[in-house]
Amino acid sequence: MFRGLTNPWNGWLLVLFLAKRRGGPKPFCLPKTKRDVREVAREFLESGGYTVIEARDGLEALGIVEKHQGAIDLLITDMVMPGMTGQELAARLKEQRPKLRMLYMSGYSERAAAESLRADPGVRLLAKPFSRSALLRTVHELLKKN
Repeated sequence: MFRGLTNPWNGWLLVLFLAKRRGGPKPFCLPKTKRDVREVAREFLESGGYTVIEARDGLEALGIVEKHQGAIDLLITDMVMPGMTGQELAARLKEQRPKLRMLYMSGYSERAAAESLRADPGVRLLAKPFSRSALLRTVHELLKKN
């Protein structure tokens, strides 16, 4: 678990590129505003076989995704961020990449958001703080869905 990192979790977002999978790696993307949390999340994901590309915020993530020529499988983002919410970022990226899967993370009770997210099988909500195994399991479950 991320002990003592509750406050630093606020306002980060993550876009992954290059998920491990049979037949070789396949791309996705990561932006975030809290460096220490970004490093921990990246370590968890890399230890699970994922290659991670990071961005500082939602605008940088949009730029990375727009320039990336390959497939992007998954966006991991905080629900609440300064400047642009995770849902706003996801909506903008979904216009470009309709098959993009989403993993929202939140340290708050987001009951209404969680209810609206359940309708889409390509979207999950993960409560913070979380363990390495919870993050990797959730990412794996999202990526194995067609």
